Amino acid sequence: MHSKCIQCGFESHRGHRVDGRVRVRPVMVTDIWTDTDAPADLARRVDAGTLTPRVHEVLRPEQAADAHRLLAAGGLRGRPVLDFS
Repeated sequence: MHSKCIQCGFESHRGHRVDGRVRVRPVMVTDIWTDTDAPADLARRVDAGTLTPRVHEVLRPEQAADAHRLLAAGGLRGRPVLDFS
């Protein structure tokens, strides 16, 4: 079942509120390239429990091609994450 956007009435989409709690907003790295506080702010939100990262699977760097295939196939409820640690 799809939610309706409370701002325009269309099915849920990026940039509009789906309900009073959720707002989907795409963030491109180039939009915040020089904002060095942004990653720390995101980490604080995750630690505080106000931001829930959606991770489909954690992969090693040599599995980057697999991550691309997962994204291309679609249907993920999270994102593949490459772990460089």
